[in-house]
Amino acid sequence: MLIKDLGEIRLINRIQRIIKNRDKYNHILSDNLLVGIGDDAAVWKASECIQVATTDTMVEGIHFNKGTIPFRDVGWKAISSNLSDVAAMGGKPLYALINLGLRPETPVNDIDELYAGFLDACIEYNLQIIGGNLVSSPTTFIAIQITGESTHAPMLRSNAKPLDQIGIIGWIGSSKGGFELISHPRVITSTKAKQQLLNAHLHPIPRLNEGNILIDNGVSAAMDISDGLLTDLHKFCEASRVSAKIDGCKLPIEKALINVFPDNYMDYALNGGEDYALMFSTSPKIMEHLKRIVPAPISIIGNVEDGPIGEVIIIDKLRNHILTASSGWDHYK
Repeated sequence: MLIKDLGEIRLINRIQRIIKNRDKYNHILSDNLLVGIGDDAAVWKASECIQVATTDTMVEGIHFNKGTIPFRDVGWKAISSNLSDVAAMGGKPLYALINLGLRPETPVNDIDELYAGFLDACIEYNLQIIGGNLVSSPTTFIAIQITGESTHAPMLRSNAKPLDQIGIIGWIGSSKGGFELISHPRVITSTKAKQQLLNAHLHPIPRLNEGNILIDNGVSAAMDISDGLLTDLHKFCEASRVSAKIDGCKLPIEKALINVFPDNYMDYALNGGEDYALMFSTSPKIMEHLKRIVPAPISIIGNVEDGPIGEVIIIDKLRNHILTASSGWDHYK
């Protein structure tokens, strides 16, 4: 059945049933939500905490292709990319609004799978869907807004200071590797390596727990890596009016990426995008403490310097300096 056969009202009712009947989802419902799905707007009682909000959009043909990525994975990724922004601010997610643009010829089962992916991520990260919108569109798109809260002043990309160490939690480049495997299938001897790279692209992990540990322990500067390390580090330095020197030998690159793409892994790590790793800077003292208490590995990749604003220098394995410019993901190039 296609959604044009079902109609808007019956499709909305179907989505409501999917959400209501999902096992474990009701365990995360908030007592502060006064009005959820089904009315003109959602209403909730805000706490006295600092409020956090973010939004992101995925468009078919740009961020995903139906023929190569299952809709359940698209749903997970759409939620996770937003949650990664909340993690970078040190926040805890609360509510999500989901806006969908759908072709009338879309199979109803695709929407079932999409919402299964949404709910997978919501259950994993204690997020509640409280409303949204449906529109007919010649191109499928997913626009999600997430709100959250924090008991601390947020971590900002404009708070980096000279002499800070720069750390990354998570891998970089693996998502690009997974994208290349999907776009250009190839024979790989290691199915484990292939699955690692595919998981990085299809099933990214927002670093919410790690972000909360960072902010609880005095970190004030962070951002997620979604547009490629070089592009995002350039933004990070520009916002803080500093520069950075990075040791290319210390970048968190999975062996799977090196083995599958021995000629391209460094380019993917620097410019790939959609990693959703958490980058931050802090004093050496706090960094050393964090390495003991954060459950995920922290890679110290370099230092913040009082140099030309926005400049990023990469040191290679021969200790040569390579001046780099931002060249990661740009939505208009």
